Amino acid sequence: SAIGSVGQFTINSNTNQFIKDGQPFRYVSGALHYFKVPAVLWLDRMVKYKMAGLNVIQTYNIKLWFVSYFDSYIEWTFHEPEEGVFRFDGDYDIIKYLQTAHDLGLLINLRTGPYIDAERDLGGLPYWLLSKNPKMKLRTSDPTYLSAVDKWFSLLLPKLAPMLYINGGPVIMVQIENEYGSYNACDFEYVDHLRDFHIKHFGREVQLFTTDGNADYFLKCGKIDGVFATIDFGPGSDIVQSFAAQRAHQQFGPYVNSEYYTGWIDHWEEPHSTVGSAQVANTLDKMLAFNASLNLYPLCGGTSFGFGAGANQGDGGQYIPCITSYDFNAPLTESGDPTQKYFDVRKVIGKYLPLPNGTLPAPAPKMETKPIVMKPVLNIYDIIKSQTPIESTFPMTFEELRVRDGFILYSTNIAFIPSDPAVLTVKGLKDRAQVFVNKVYNSLKSSEKLINKLKYAGTLSRTRNLFTIGLDIEFGSQLDLLVENQGRLCYGNVFGESKFFINLLNNKFVNLKGITSNVTIGPQLLKNWKHYLLFKNWTENVAYIQYYSDIYSSNQLPIKKSSFERIPGFYFSEFVLSDNKDYPLDTFLRLDGWRKGLAFLNGFNLGRYWTVGPQLTLYTPKHLFNAFPKPNKLIVFELENTANDRSVQFVKQSVLNATTPYD
Repeated sequence: SAIGSVGQFTINSNTNQFIKDGQPFRYVSGALHYFKVPAVLWLDRMVKYKMAGLNVIQTYNIKLWFVSYFDSYIEWTFHEPEEGVFRFDGDYDIIKYLQTAHDLGLLINLRTGPYIDAERDLGGLPYWLLSKNPKMKLRTSDPTYLSAVDKWFSLLLPKLAPMLYINGGPVIMVQIENEYGSYNACDFEYVDHLRDFHIKHFGREVQLFTTDGNADYFLKCGKIDGVFATIDFGPGSDIVQSFAAQRAHQQFGPYVNSEYYTGWIDHWEEPHSTVGSAQVANTLDKMLAFNASLNLYPLCGGTSFGFGAGANQGDGGQYIPCITSYDFNAPLTESGDPTQKYFDVRKVIGKYLPLPNGTLPAPAPKMETKPIVMKPVLNIYDIIKSQTPIESTFPMTFEELRVRDGFILYSTNIAFIPSDPAVLTVKGLKDRAQVFVNKVYNSLKSSEKLINKLKYAGTLSRTRNLFTIGLDIEFGSQLDLLVENQGRLCYGNVFGESKFFINLLNNKFVNLKGITSNVTIGPQLLKNWKHYLLFKNWTENVAYIQYYSDIYSSNQLPIKKSSFERIPGFYFSEFVLSDNKDYPLDTFLRLDGWRKGLAFLNGFNLGRYWTVGPQLTLYTPKHLFNAFPKPNKLIVFELENTANDRSVQFVKQSVLNATTPYD
C-alpha cells in the first residue's frame, strides 16, 4: 500500500532528461550509510543534508520547487549476520530510516546490492556464504550464490516496494549490484537475473540504474541491458571525457555521476587521506555547469562500529585493512560536524539551485572525562578454561567454524623433535597471529615437576608479509596462535576467481579467514589442532566479562600483573560522568600507550583501535553513555600492551591523522 501520493519517474530519451511527474528534473544528492550511523542520529544527519542544498530541481512554469535528496546502500550482512537470522529493528530498521527521510520530504536513490563495497567486510555480503560453500563464486550466476541472494531479496524487496516513489514513497531510483564492471567475472546471466528479480517485485515502472567507473574498461561489463548506466569519478577528473564514456554505453538520458568522491578511504598503517576543499568544489562546479546530476560520496562520514570494516588490496596486491572510522575527509565529519568543505560545497550548489532557508549546522559540543583506570579482569587463557575446543587434524577456517569475525585461538602440541633452527611457517594466515609457546623445561632431578609457562614468541602479519618466525621450541611443547580476522576484502577480483586461489591443492579462496593452509615447523607438518572460539558474538558476551569484573571488584579474583604480560586480555572500569546538566555529549575514546584491540561501552562495540595509526580515537556518540549518576561500564580487549598506568580517556578531539609507519 502507498504511504503517500503516487508519483511517476522516467527518462526522456529525446531530451536526455529525467522526468518526474511530467516535469524535467535533475538532482544533487549525498550518500548516507545507515549502517555506519546509529538510528538515533539519522534525523540529525538528514537535516544537515537538507541544509547543504542537496536539492532536486524541477521546473513548474519557471518557478523552482525543491526537496532534498540522498543516496543509500542496503547492507545484506548487517541484516542477516547468520543464515536465517534477521535484524530489522533499532539500528537495523531500514523501513524506519526510509520513513524518516520521507517525513522530511527527502527523495532517495537506493542501492540494494547484494554486493555494495562501501569498505565493509566482504563488501556487505554475509560471511556465511563461504561457510556454506568455500568455493562459492560470489557475484556470479553460481547457483549456490544465486539461491542465497534470491532468498534474501524475496524477503527484502517486498518490504521496500511500498517505499518506492511510484508507490507513494521516497525511493526514486534503485541500483542493481555495484560497480560490477570492476569485477572480472563479467557474468551477464547474473546481473540480468538481478534486474529481472527487481522487476518481478517492483514492477516495470521502477527506474533501475547501475554505477561504474568512468571508462570503457569498467562500463563494458558494468552496463546491464535495459538498465540506465551511470558512472563515478572524483575531483580532478576530466568530466567531458568521463561523460563521453557514459554516453558510449548509455545512448540516451542525463549525465550522472553516482559517486563524486568528497574525500577518500583510510587504511591502517597508511597516512590519512585528504582531498582539498577547493578541488572538490571546482569539479563540482564544472559538473553542475555541464547540467549533470550527481551524488556526493559521501556528504557525511560514518563509523564501521564493531567488526564492520573491510579491507582492500594495495597496488602491489598487498592486504590493507580499513580503519574503524569512515570519516572519509567528507564535508560532514564522522561525528556529523560541518567542515569548510561543507560550506564550500553548499556555496557551489547555490550557484545552480535554490538553497533552503534555516539555520546552518554548527559543530556539536563535545565532552571530556578524567582519565579512567582500567583493571585487568581475564586473559584469553582464563576464558578458554571453560571452553570445549573444536578438534581437527588440520587447522579450520573461521568460515568452517562458523565464526564471522574476531579471534580464534589455534593450539597444538609438537609431536616430533623440531628442526634446528625451528622455523614456524603459516603461509595461509588471514590475517594476524600472536604466537605463544609453552616451553617444557626438563629438570635435572626427575622428582621435580615440569615447569610450564606460556611465553609470547612474536607476531605474524599479513599486512607486513610476515609468515615465518623462529621459535625456541621442543618435543612436547604447546604452540598457540591467536589469529585475528582484520576484515574481509571488499573490492576487486577477490570473490571467487580461480587465479586468486591461495593454494591450488585445497582451493581455499582469498576471502576465507583464520589459518587457510597447512602449518609447518621446518619440513614437518603440524597436526591435531584445537580451536577455541573465544566469543562467537562479542557484544553479547561482554556481559560475561562484566560478571567476572564484579567478582574482581569484590576481591574474590586475584589478578597477577605477570599473567597479562604480552597475553591478550580484558580490562574493565566502571565510571560515572560529571553532573554537568549538558552531559552526555559526543566524545572520542583515546587509548594512548595501549597497542591494539577493541573497546566496548555499556556493551556496545566501538570498534578496533590500533596505535599504528592513522586513527588514534574511537568516535563515541552521546547516546551510548548513561547520564549522572548512573554508572557506565567500559571494557577494553588489549592484544599486546597497556599504558603504564592502564588509563584511557574520552576526549573532545578526534585524531585521524597520526603518523604511521609508512609516512
